[in-house]
Amino acid sequence: MKGKYLWLIAAAIALAACNGGGGSSNVPGGTSLTSSSAAVSLFVTDNLSDDYAKVWVTVNSVSALDANGQAHILYSNTDGAVFNLSELYRVGALLDTRQLPVGAYQTLRLTLTNQLSMVNANGQTVTAHFNADGTPKVIDVPAAFTVRANQNTAIGLDFDLKQFQYNPATGIVTPIIVFRNDDSVRALEWRYAEVEGRVTAIADAGHFTLNTEHNNISLSVTLAPGAVIIDKSTATTAGDTSLLSVNDRVDVYGNYDSVSLSVAAARVKIEKETDNAASQASRYQAEGRVITFDGSTLLLDVREANFVPGGNTLSVANVSNAVFSKGSPALLAAGQRVEVKGAWDGSTFSANTVEIEGAARASSGSSNQVEYAEVKGMIVARDQDRLTLQVLKAEHVAIPAGGTMNVDIATAWLKNGRDACLNSGALVEVKGAFNNGLFTGRVIEVEDGCGAASSSSSDSSSANGNDDSTDRSGSGSAAHVEIKGLVQTIEGDSVTLQVLRYEGFNPGSQIVTADISHAWFKDGERTPLSLNALVEIQGSWNHGVLSANKVEYQW
Repeated sequence: MKGKYLWLIAAAIALAACNGGGGSSNVPGGTSLTSSSAAVSLFVTDNLSDDYAKVWVTVNSVSALDANGQAHILYSNTDGAVFNLSELYRVGALLDTRQLPVGAYQTLRLTLTNQLSMVNANGQTVTAHFNADGTPKVIDVPAAFTVRANQNTAIGLDFDLKQFQYNPATGIVTPIIVFRNDDSVRALEWRYAEVEGRVTAIADAGHFTLNTEHNNISLSVTLAPGAVIIDKSTATTAGDTSLLSVNDRVDVYGNYDSVSLSVAAARVKIEKETDNAASQASRYQAEGRVITFDGSTLLLDVREANFVPGGNTLSVANVSNAVFSKGSPALLAAGQRVEVKGAWDGSTFSANTVEIEGAARASSGSSNQVEYAEVKGMIVARDQDRLTLQVLKAEHVAIPAGGTMNVDIATAWLKNGRDACLNSGALVEVKGAFNNGLFTGRVIEVEDGCGAASSSSSDSSSANGNDDSTDRSGSGSAAHVEIKGLVQTIEGDSVTLQVLRYEGFNPGSQIVTADISHAWFKDGERTPLSLNALVEIQGSWNHGVLSANKVEYQW
């Protein structure tokens, strides 16, 4: 789950919609109306904000209103779907897929649980509300889109955290939510989903089909390289479909294609009918970074969950007795991204299954010299399935920063981004293992850049797509801009960056000069600033120079 994950996460979001009544024209039993309807996939995304590290909200329902004002249900669940909005920057998390009648739609009406939880940059948790009277928050979002016969499509709700307003005196949050689709200024570029359903056919070792649990949409599933299938009843795992049977109830997580209605799965969990009690005991899931592990209890910086954790961290008990679908208790270490599933009673989480992202499958009998490693770097060359990285940071393995290394990505799963992004200039994070001196990547996340200085100026658009204070020509001035990049030179108070992402303006160049003489260093000191450091700088753009007011190290 991320960003972007997405990881994301992210909450990992299930297709847990309940069939609704009212004015819905959804197709009962999954009957196809190919001449008069098409599948519409609804995603949730977010625009980045520095004010809060985590913002947990619960979405209970979303309906599309046609030109006559008639409501057609896109998602409805009394329990709701929980999102940590801060993990959804440039990530589209699937909420649901439904058949909608062809025609024009004007509005998306969504209902949110009144209470939300916010964690600020200092780790303090604030419980806030949307409505003072305690009632659910109903928001009508202008959303002009057209459903065409035989043309599946995707739409999104962007919880624009940058424009959220919080009144600490009343505890009330006023949200801003923006409609997105593939024609939007900021399209839904990265998409992930967790889908529950039943297997209807098994084509071969890498492909099967399923019908979704509640709305009976048919999806095709392809196992991504390095994917794992776990049978919870036997605690066995496989990298192919050999453990699957027709009519198995499964939980599939991976990248989702709304046009072809398909999933590139990174993991599949089999829930046997005889496992109903165990399934209920494991219906809660959370993903995040390991802070500490004492051999039994794991402290997790939780980033995605299907419940509101109620704090900045989550204490996970019973880890030593849990089933590991990837990795093992001996491999657990601070900084790793893990997913845990188990029981949650509102205050205590007890793990039943654990997965270390990027680690080898527990049943693989790996003889890797290093079973798990995590490397962040900038791509300096690519030769088909091999990347050459300039190492910026390495964890769980001794690799010096500033050097180069080769990564085999032939069997890696591209968690965020596109294969076309894996070219020189892109910043990536790779998780995997060393075998005979070669680093084999299992999970790749594109952190920033689709090639050096790839344009992300679309992210700088205001809610209405027009921000008159922003100069986008690469000259002139702009009141507030942000740049993320790699430090190339340091000469006194003048720093040059190789741009990986920019917001609020268009620098017009891969290299930007920043004046840091009056900057506040968020991480405390200026001294750590060094060549090839990854930093984010905020300030004002004045005739080709970024006058910095804040510098933040990215690790």
